[in-house]
This record gives sequence, C-alpha cells and structure tokens, in this order.
Amino acid sequence: MHILLVDDDPTFSDVIAARLERRDHVSLTLAVSAEHALQLVDAASQPFDCFLLDIMMGDIDGIELCHRLRQHSSYQTTPIIMMTASQETPLMEQAFHAGATDFLRKPLDEVELAGRIKSAMLLVDALKRERAGRAALQSVLTSHDPVSGFDISERICLSGVSGILDYHELEKSLLRLQDGLYHISVFHIVVPAFQKASCSRGRPETLQLLRDVSQGILTAAPADTPFMSYIGRGRFLCCVLGRMTGTSETFRTCIQDKVCLMLNARNLDYSDAFEVAVHQLNDHRIISRTAAVALVRNEFERASLSLESLPPVHDIEENIFAETDWLLCDADAGL
Repeated sequence: MHILLVDDDPTFSDVIAARLERRDHVSLTLAVSAEHALQLVDAASQPFDCFLLDIMMGDIDGIELCHRLRQHSSYQTTPIIMMTASQETPLMEQAFHAGATDFLRKPLDEVELAGRIKSAMLLVDALKRERAGRAALQSVLTSHDPVSGFDISERICLSGVSGILDYHELEKSLLRLQDGLYHISVFHIVVPAFQKASCSRGRPETLQLLRDVSQGILTAAPADTPFMSYIGRGRFLCCVLGRMTGTSETFRTCIQDKVCLMLNARNLDYSDAFEVAVHQLNDHRIISRTAAVALVRNEFERASLSLESLPPVHDIEENIFAETDWLLCDADAGL
C-alpha cells in the first residue's frame, strides 16, 4: 500500500516514516505541505492508496487538502486519515465533513497507528475487489442476451430488490464497521435445485425466481438492515447484525414460508426450485469484524470455484463413515 504522508514538521514525519517502514507491504512518500502533496498527486503514475494528513499546516490546511483530494476522480473513496494535536471536536467534524475516513491524535501511539493502517489496508483491498468486481459484472451483463439462457455461475446484483448488494459492496459494508466484536450471524443460503430450474426456464424467469428468493430472505431476516448478496450458483450470503432469536432451521423455515407466499401470489409453478437450504457459518454468536469479513470472503471464493464434478458433501461424509465402520468391523473380526 502506497501512503502519502503530509506534514510540515520534518521531525514528526521522520518518526512516522521509521515506524511505517517496519511494516510489510507499505511504502511511504513524504510531502512537507499541502501544495507539495497536490504536486505529487498530479505527478504520480499510479494513484496513492492512502493519505495521512496533518490538520494544522500553512496556507492550505489538512481539511482543505482533504476536500481537494475528494474532488479528484481517483480519490473519491481512498482512505484519508487526519492527524491533529487539537482536542477540539468541531475541528474533527469539519474534517469528516470534508471527506476524512479516520483520525489520529498526536502524539501518535504506535499500536493505534498500526491498527489504523491495517484498517485502511483492508478498505483499500475491498475497494480494489469492488472495482474488479464491477468491471467483471459489467462485462457479464453486456455479454448476455436478455432472452437467452442463464449461466448458473453468473454473479449478479439483482435489480428491483431493495437491500441486496453486489458482493464487494457487502464486504465493504462490513469493513466500514468499527473494529471490534459484534453480534453477527453469517448465513450461506442455497437453492439446491437452482441449476435444474435455470436449465428449464429462460433468463427473465430465472432472474425473477432469484428476486423472489432474495425478497423472502430479506423479509425473514430478524433485522431491519441485513447485508445480503447473491454470489452465483443459486447461493446467497446473508449477514445479520444483532441478537439472533433462533437457529438456522427456524430461519430456513421462515424463508421457505415467505418464498412460497411470493411464488403462490404470482401463480408460478416452482415446485422443483423454491426449496432453500440455510447454514450458519459462524459457530459463536459474538465475532470480530475481521472474522466476519474472513467468513464471507472464504464463502465467496468457494462459490467462485467450479465444483460441479464433485458429489455433495453429505455423500462424501456418508462414504467416509461407511468405510470407517467396515474397517472397524473387519478389525474386530480379526481380533
């Protein structure tokens, strides 16, 4: 991650540079003023990934510099961390209003600095994933004929369903949470017969099925604002913040009922497709934001792999246990 540090105190800049140089995957460029920083931004061959800005500087202070950076098309979502020795709350409010994403108090604590940089790196990674995802999504959407068949591996953001996000938006929403522990339940939700349904129906009808299932999940989720995304192959990721009152099975039953009601209202015959399977990915009720991000990333990567040639997991488990039982019986007979 390439960071631009802007501070008119060379001693302070040298101390921060020494601390950051000990971290892997971090490179640092120093600017002695806001004017110098703007020159470096204009001359950079690749955009900076993060900014550390001192608020109290010369003719152009850090808040004004932050505002100008946000006007730049390449830096509208880049992490900007403000630094100040002031204890004035209005000053920080002005900084956030200008577009700052975080702040640090001087003198800087090394542990706190490391934590802020780590959070910024996670956000930068999510933004890069989002840009790549949007490019891939646009390519997929423009390459499909609206009346053609449906590619089951296609990851789409379902239009017309308020509350469903593109996967990278979901990940970014989690990263925006403050670092800490939360009541988060992460669910993997699958329409098992989705492949069969997509083969026997056209693209518009298949998309409508996905919209109905999405709406059923959102309606059944025990929270006002769950984070949910469709990740392809009839699979959804759903993150519910707040104390869950129930289990995966009660959640599944509720989703099933909601989806049935929607399909029946449309008089559509989806008897072979609307069954849903729900699995909760986290074992503990309270997990960290980092753990939640890791869970959804792992599930997204699994969904991205083509596993059509493999038998279902429960079939593999049954074969393993059957083989184990046979070996144990054979060993007992030998004894």
